[in-house]
Parts: sequence; C-alpha cells; structure tokens
Amino acid sequence: MLVTIDDDTLSAPLRYTDKAVTRLSSDPIRYGLVSAGETYVHALLGSVLPDDTSENAQSTTITIDNVVEDVWSSIRGLTADATVSVALVMIAMPDEQFLAYTGLRVVDRSVKYEAITLEVSRHANRSGAADLLYPLSGERQTKRKAPGLFR
Repeated sequence: MLVTIDDDTLSAPLRYTDKAVTRLSSDPIRYGLVSAGETYVHALLGSVLPDDTSENAQSTTITIDNVVEDVWSSIRGLTADATVSVALVMIAMPDEQFLAYTGLRVVDRSVKYEAITLEVSRHANRSGAADLLYPLSGERQTKRKAPGLFR
C-alpha cells in the first residue's frame, strides 16, 4: 500500500509504504519502495481500502505508527485542503498500481503517542462542507434519501 499526503504547508508530499523492499539510506537506516520514480518511506501503516459500495462517500482511516518527530509537526500543520492518495501495488511490479484512490480529503486527524490517525473521505473536508469540486451529493439516491425519485 502506498499513501501520499499533500498539502500547501508541506515543502514536498509525504510518501509512505507498508513495504520495506529496498534500503534507501544508511545513516539513518531507512527502508522503503520506489514506485513510478517516487520514493516511499517504510512506515507501519494500517488501513482498510475505501469502500465505494456503501451509501456513504468513500472513506477510510489510515494509521501511521512509530513516526519520527519531523512528521509529527508536518501532520499537525495540515490544513483543510490536505489531500491523501491511497494506492495498492505488488512488490514484484511496484510501478503498476492495481487500485488507486486519489483526491481523498483529510476530515479529521489525531496524534497520540507514536501514532497518527487520519480520517479521510472523498466528498468532505475537515469542516464537513461539500467539496467545491463535487457540488452535487456523492451519496446514492435511495428511496429513503430521495423518495421523489421513486414514485
């Protein structure tokens, strides 16, 4: 899994992977993965891929464990415009993304001990307002939500 966090407050996007495939540096020792020319640093990631079959907008929770200090300050400084991309790759073919979820917005974040938890969603920003890129509702039109459509 590849996770990219981008925001105007960051000098470069934060890129993390749950795979420690190659040694990126010796001092400090860092492992990671190179995918499509971008370097992703290994981190203890936990996430479930976003579900697009439910009545809710695509959303998921991403947990990054055991992070270093410079990442803490970067995550704390995220604005409401921060975007997150989640991609699924295989070690044998790291340049080919099998699933990709882009344009996810950070809805909520929590920083506890050595773990950062990000709540991300497709159609909402931190204030819960609709995304300007998606002025129409992203929810499914069911009988319960839109009874006028099913007369």
